[in-house]
Amino acid sequence: MTPNQFANPELADAVEQYASKLSPDYSTAAELFKQHHTESEKDYQRHLQQISPSFPLLEEQAAQDLLRWEQESGRTQNYTAKELAEAKVYMQALNGYRLLHKAELAFLNGAHQSIVAVAIENSKLSEKFREKGKLGKKLAVVETSSRIAPCLTFSGSSDYLQAMIVPYGKEARAVFGEKAVKSLVSSEAVEESARNLQRLFNVEYVLAETSAAPRDEVAKSKRKPEVYICEITGGNEKNMALHTAHEIINTPFREEFNCRVRELMYFALQRMYS
Repeated sequence: MTPNQFANPELADAVEQYASKLSPDYSTAAELFKQHHTESEKDYQRHLQQISPSFPLLEEQAAQDLLRWEQESGRTQNYTAKELAEAKVYMQALNGYRLLHKAELAFLNGAHQSIVAVAIENSKLSEKFREKGKLGKKLAVVETSSRIAPCLTFSGSSDYLQAMIVPYGKEARAVFGEKAVKSLVSSEAVEESARNLQRLFNVEYVLAETSAAPRDEVAKSKRKPEVYICEITGGNEKNMALHTAHEIINTPFREEFNCRVRELMYFALQRMYS
């Protein structure tokens, strides 16, 4: 394969088509990763069948894990021993699948970034950004991974873009004034981030995101991947409008999670600039 094979009319046409269909009622992320869901589930079923003779032992080990987790946390866990054993088998099969297909999964995430970038240009949202920016009404973005940010730095973005921040840990958040909260993945946390950016940069628009992406180990809490997104419009406390949304994103693939969050942030920007 040569670099020129990535720059071909068929690939460009596919990006344009997906961008034209992108809407709150149609997730390109779900479409792009559909086959991987099917194939990884087949892998899991095969793996489960192969280890079925030893499953009773896995269930016993899971029961011991649950007891230890409960002693350590002081909380009753959300799994039965059988559910935890199945979850561990699933994660083992899934990690093998993700390792085998890591290049393709990464490519799909990059393709989705291109889709959203084209959608921003084709929907004229980029023109609205610049129009508002030239009036002094700028945008600041904070997100826990670089998902929407690369889609916003096109030609002329300096007219409207004030800041894009990706604080990954508590210490990074503290640098720009974030206070300690019980959970960094909560409506409280994302609203505090949005308000803080509005105060720091005195901008008209703020888009803030905080999320818990899929992991490569079984979550003790049985917590699903989720995202909180907060939108602020209005340049001061008197005129400011704040809207927060929460969504569970039911995927085992971090790359698909990134794509889905990117879509949700794109839809949020459409609302903010409507």
